[in-house]
Amino acid sequence: MDLNGKVAVITGAAVRIGRSMAIALAEAGIDICIHYRSSKQAAEQTCSELKALGRKSIAVSADLSD
Repeated sequence: MDLNGKVAVITGAAVRIGRSMAIALAEAGIDICIHYRSSKQAAEQTCSELKALGRKSIAVSADLSD
């Protein structure tokens, strides 16, 4: 399956398992929207790493409980 150019929205992608998922998907050719609640610095760092892999990436803050 060709995943190049697809987009994934990953909640909690700034750290731990979410971050690992974001990196793996980016390596497979998927652009990533990183959701974070309070880990702004970590989200921006992960976003930079994904861009270095040649993928589009954006970090978005949201409280998903509301």
